[in-house]
Amino acid sequence: SLIPCTALAADTPPRREGWCGATGDEVHWALTGSANNMTLTLAGKVFMDGIMADFAESEVQPWYYYRNEITKVIIDTTAAPSERGQVTEIGSYAFSELKNLKEVTLTEGITRIGDYAFQGCKSLPELVLPESITDIGKGAFQGCDSMTQITIPNATDDGEGILTEIKEDTFLGCAKLQTIKRKKASGYSPILTYDKDYTFSTVTKVGARAFKGCAALTAIKLPKVETIDAEAFYNCSALGTAELPKDGSVKKF
Repeated sequence: SLIPCTALAADTPPRREGWCGATGDEVHWALTGSANNMTLTLAGKVFMDGIMADFAESEVQPWYYYRNEITKVIIDTTAAPSERGQVTEIGSYAFSELKNLKEVTLTEGITRIGDYAFQGCKSLPELVLPESITDIGKGAFQGCDSMTQITIPNATDDGEGILTEIKEDTFLGCAKLQTIKRKKASGYSPILTYDKDYTFSTVTKVGARAFKGCAALTAIKLPKVETIDAEAFYNCSALGTAELPKDGSVKKF
């Protein structure tokens, strides 16, 4: 009874599990819980990692019927049967307009968040990005009105967390976004702490309107930025500190 996400149409009876991989059956999704408090869990196929399908703006996701009842999204193999693989990429528009989504868990191993993946998730207060993220799509968190903080990757020697671009509209309209944190190891301990840092240490480009309307953001550090596109920080009325390269290497501002 599992069907690929591409086969769903607006009049299909509601389903609580299925496949939503880029090639059909490489990513499994399942809904649990009761009305108005549902958890959407995604994991790779048995013993295989998987990539989620990209959706178009007008396309119906397989969990569309439950969009107002989903409060939690988990992309984590520890929450699925132990033999399932990882999800390595989150598709475009995957969770857009889940207006009651309040909690998201993302496993290490995810490298990409697609365009507008969390657009319009108006109840999501915070998000911790895995260290493995290297690509965040345009408009990924646009209109996340309740988001107050985000924890970003801390670049490591093995190349993880090398995020080089904050694309257009990424945080557009996140009016309450105030705190940007980075994971930071404490001495030789493997335990990670979360420090207010505001530093995108590997970013070289900030796209148009990337932080437009982030009225609560007070500081940001971009020590390696080379290009800042139009209106990237427009209407960031509380922004008091914007640290840029001291050598004047910014080519476009």
